[in-house]
Amino acid sequence: MNKCFIIFLAFILSSCINYKDLEFKGISNLSFSRQDGCNPICVYIDIFNPNSFNIKLQSGSGKADINNKELGNLKLKKRTNLKSNQTSTVQLKISSSGDQLLKTIFNSFEFILGKKVDFKLAGKIKAKVYGIPKSVSFNETRQISMQDLSK
Repeated sequence: MNKCFIIFLAFILSSCINYKDLEFKGISNLSFSRQDGCNPICVYIDIFNPNSFNIKLQSGSGKADINNKELGNLKLKKRTNLKSNQTSTVQLKISSSGDQLLKTIFNSFEFILGKKVDFKLAGKIKAKVYGIPKSVSFNETRQISMQDLSK
């Protein structure tokens, strides 16, 4: 009897929550700054929270490529609160060995010459809303040059 009541109560309460999916708005910045703990690269992405309540991001994962050559794995730098009805910038760290980074960049010869290359991010960020897990997926390709990384 108690199990049925708990399931019924959970169903009723979950139907009261009017949750709108988070929206991935794009890449806002790339950084090599060691002051921000970027070793070797951090990527800043914008996520819009269309809900009337704050949402706490729990984790994030994915991968980054340059010209379809793997640069490294993405990881959410720290847990972040997304303010209600606002776009928030979230920091993702690209974990890559120095050898892997150099190999990827040198294999993209156009990049060394200052030409633009395709920088691709793909992954998922997980959040909890009133104890219920939610996620936002992203997959974006952007043209970057060496000048974009030297900012």
